[in-house]
Amino acid sequence: MDKEIILDFICYGKHMVVVKLEHGTHVMYIDEWKRTSKKRHLEHRDKKRKCKTA
Repeated sequence: MDKEIILDFICYGKHMVVVKLEHGTHVMYIDEWKRTSKKRHLEHRDKKRKCKTA
């Protein structure tokens, strides 16, 4: 799972990030990125657990 913050900046007082994911590059709020990143991490971890036990 390749994910990386390329750039962070302030736009109209909001902290924004440019994020490179495996399927493209996205611009989003930092709070949205934190939620998405955490959710994706948990999903990836759960997939690994299922593969190991199967």
